[in-house]
Amino acid sequence: MSLKILTPEQIRRVETESMALQNIGSEALMERAGLVFTEWFLSAFPRTNHVMVICGKGNNGGDGLVVARLLSQKFRTVHVGLVPWEDQGTKDFKLNFSKLDPLQGVEIMQINAPEDIQRLPADWIIVDAILGHGTNRPVSGTLKNLIDAINLLPNRIVSIDLPSGMVAHGQTTGSMIHADEVLSFEFPKLGLLLPENDSAVSKWHIRSIGLSKTASDREDSIYLLTEQADISQLLNTRSTFSHKHQLGHALILAGSHPMCGAGILSASAALRSGAGLVTLMTELSCFASLFAYQPEIMCLSIHDAEETDYSAFKAIGMGPGLSKDVPLDLLSKKWQNQSLVLDAQAIHYFAGRPELISELPENTVFTPHPGELRILLGKQGSYLEQLESSREWATRHQKYIVIKGAYTAIVMPDGMVYFNQTGNPGMATAGSGDVLTGILTGLLAQGYDMSAALKIGVWIHGLSGDLALDKESMESLSSGDLLLYIGKAYQMLRIQTENH
Repeated sequence: MSLKILTPEQIRRVETESMALQNIGSEALMERAGLVFTEWFLSAFPRTNHVMVICGKGNNGGDGLVVARLLSQKFRTVHVGLVPWEDQGTKDFKLNFSKLDPLQGVEIMQINAPEDIQRLPADWIIVDAILGHGTNRPVSGTLKNLIDAINLLPNRIVSIDLPSGMVAHGQTTGSMIHADEVLSFEFPKLGLLLPENDSAVSKWHIRSIGLSKTASDREDSIYLLTEQADISQLLNTRSTFSHKHQLGHALILAGSHPMCGAGILSASAALRSGAGLVTLMTELSCFASLFAYQPEIMCLSIHDAEETDYSAFKAIGMGPGLSKDVPLDLLSKKWQNQSLVLDAQAIHYFAGRPELISELPENTVFTPHPGELRILLGKQGSYLEQLESSREWATRHQKYIVIKGAYTAIVMPDGMVYFNQTGNPGMATAGSGDVLTGILTGLLAQGYDMSAALKIGVWIHGLSGDLALDKESMESLSSGDLLLYIGKAYQMLRIQTENH
């Protein structure tokens, strides 16, 4: 099952029901969370001997106190810095504070001003347990100054559940901890996936604290995070007697001088994604380059586009490197029940003619990067606002949108959004989106339904980029490298299927 991305209110309901179903109190759940974090921390930082746990006096601070106690029991030198609040702390905070035994070597200090932590040795790891996922407004005053001061320190920072100050399920406008690592409990938080929060999250991880599946199943969410097991289960199994005509014919309408490479990358990706046959419709000037690079791909001239019979093609991908002169409105009248993948110039073309969008097949996906998304929607705004506008647009037009980027978002016609986990910043390079267009078109040509094709396609695309980093660097990664690792990405998914 894809991981649900719940609101803080929903998480609290799941925690409350879990405690009732499991017959435990909140202190036991906090102990469990602290133990999960401590075990992960010791595994991630086995050579770390000095830790400063900075605690607020809410339940996130209570988690921090449990962690401090457990780390001290593992012979780490631990300091606890208490951030002052007007109240005296929650019930569970007070309980865990009372469990700190001075004989265990946990030193406690009050942090009344940013200056109190400025002499911290640089090799100490800071564990951030100041604020949890209940934050719903910008931090201010002394707390803001403290967070800003912590961010200026050279120390590595690890946050419990969420960087302090970050809004879990909304837009963060105030200061927040810039964490090197975040361990989030049970559910991914939407704030971790938003590009505006990039400076606050270098890496994040998720671990279960044993909340009830029955309780979490009761909560609905429009946002989900796909996992590799989800993708593996979607893969088709080929028959021993499969042949190329059963595996579909993909048409890629792309490439023009001087951007022949865009069409070649897309067509090659469609072939490597498993389509039985692939044809590239492009300018005559691009033919020689294609034959030299990928002779298995057939060619049609873009100048014959209006006379072409499209009935043989099961899926059509179009847009990368395409000339602005191609009359896609006229061609669309010749397309019947094919699945369509629209990228680059095709997005610009139809975004400028919104009356044509309703005439496209329901099995149509637009694959914009954030700039193209603003053109498609005709709206500006934060990424979260763009997501909401995309949901409304996809539901109104009954089309699909794939928003390319970190945690590529798949927006369904029913308004559901699936975030993808694979990929890396090295893929921010020319042609990466062209490869995705080809992969998606190739999957659709094989007969996958649109939902499955999009989930598999963006996962394979990102995983190919991740695998390429075994040989390349973030800086040197090129789109052609992605093609070389599509096969390995499939192998990894197949291994998961076989193991289950």
